[in-house]
Amino acid sequence: MKYLQAQRAVAALADDAPASIVLLATSFQSENLDRYLQARHALAGQRLTVQHLPFNTLAQQSYTAASLDEVWLMLPWDWLPETDWRTGLPAQPLGLADLEARLAAQEQRLQQRGMPILYLDAPMPPVMASPAQQAQLANRLREAAYRAGARLLDGEAFDLASFLNTGVAIAGRSADAIAEALYEQRYPSPKSPRKVLVTDLDQVMWQGIIGEDGLDGIQYRPEGAGYPHFLYQQALQRLKHGGTLIAAVSRNDADLARAPFETGTMSLSESDLVAILGSYQPKSAQIRHLLEQLDLGLDAVVFVDDNPVELSEVSTALPDVQCLQFPDSVAAFPDFLERLLTHFEQDTTSQEDRQRTELYRTRLKGMAPVNAEGADLTDFLSSLDMQLTWHDRSQTQRDRALQLINKTNQFNLNGKRWTDDELDAVLSQGGRLYSASLADAHGGHGEIMACLIDVEGCIRAWVMSCRVLQRQVEAAFLHILSEHSVAGEILVFDRVNTARNRPLQDFLDTLALKHNQIERDRLAQQTQAARALFTLHNATETSPS
Repeated sequence: MKYLQAQRAVAALADDAPASIVLLATSFQSENLDRYLQARHALAGQRLTVQHLPFNTLAQQSYTAASLDEVWLMLPWDWLPETDWRTGLPAQPLGLADLEARLAAQEQRLQQRGMPILYLDAPMPPVMASPAQQAQLANRLREAAYRAGARLLDGEAFDLASFLNTGVAIAGRSADAIAEALYEQRYPSPKSPRKVLVTDLDQVMWQGIIGEDGLDGIQYRPEGAGYPHFLYQQALQRLKHGGTLIAAVSRNDADLARAPFETGTMSLSESDLVAILGSYQPKSAQIRHLLEQLDLGLDAVVFVDDNPVELSEVSTALPDVQCLQFPDSVAAFPDFLERLLTHFEQDTTSQEDRQRTELYRTRLKGMAPVNAEGADLTDFLSSLDMQLTWHDRSQTQRDRALQLINKTNQFNLNGKRWTDDELDAVLSQGGRLYSASLADAHGGHGEIMACLIDVEGCIRAWVMSCRVLQRQVEAAFLHILSEHSVAGEILVFDRVNTARNRPLQDFLDTLALKHNQIERDRLAQQTQAARALFTLHNATETSPS
């Protein structure tokens, strides 16, 4: 809508049209939005008077009781004043951990006020120590706004030059679009509930990893660590009875994915799910294929996973899918559950709703294999600020490495289990035992990889925890291994294809091995891009860890 059109819409409003007053709460000069906001109300037959806060007083407003109908338009520095362009750069980079309490308090205040909020994801000055940490801060602010009930808008409407020169933050070309979003946030249209919930399994449906911990090692009963997963299953059962289709996708072997449902001890049974898809294909490809078989659109889906890498892969490849991260703490679980159920709200349940799962299960019988195409995660992985620590465990502290070798199935070179004595025999003859730990912007993952090489350069064991699949750790590890190898050395993989190690088989196939051999220089060249995603720390250069 152009400005003259907005003028005409307001002028055409009947004199006896119902009138209202709204406080447009911003920390910047926002009067240029008034006429467009009034026009949006005029088109709905309402006469609107817009009031404003004094310049730069939005922060104080959150501490006062609301006296008018309010609609808030927030920028990053309304959460953290240190990110305001007008105040310059802080003397020292900010630390996100130090800001967490302030963000949580602001979330709580805004939730209690309960007014409509728009959050404009405007660019911030570089206040963090690195681009990766700057991206992490931007993500945390978006999360805070979302938790406070805000609608998130991209930062294209923000005009930095105008903001610095006049205090007006919204570019004139974007004024109508922002006014329309403000109106929609004040008077939201009812949305159709989503129809399909696609869920991950490990660390979501149950606590633990079925491929490593086995049936006896996962937890889903109403006690201890299994409690959130028990409640999650109950919520899914309720959704199923209301007509929501529940499906599972897991980067796992299909029989392992189904095994817990077949025990009869969980709240959910296999018959409660329309499909359980277990494969090592990208989850976006699995979801797309499932929806094609169901003849439903991607905008019908909510996807739940605990892994931010998997969530990014799906949201990048399938932007219409609503992605939710399963919380890593019990304290965050109630909020997650409320947000999940909100996507499936409906007033009534029919007999057809209750029978929908069985109807679609019949349709999916004989479903063809999934296409393997997925999203490129390079940009997202770069933003994780991943740190790989290299350990030489040949002499000491090898318990975790041996545990990984004897516990891991999916990314396991040959499935062989090793005793202490067998490991000693290889090492005493000049063999080497390496491991790697992983940390990223979200925290530490611990020791996640182990590799045993005998004196002749044969890799006798190589395993990686399936928790870090898709991060390219395996390729980065091999690149570092090539750097530790003797010039001209040819590594030989003692590879055995097992019923469970498809992820490792697929990876080694990409290396185009010749008789399970690969030269050091060619290996380094093939894995160089993956190595660039990680900051390397060599624990052997300091002290054993």
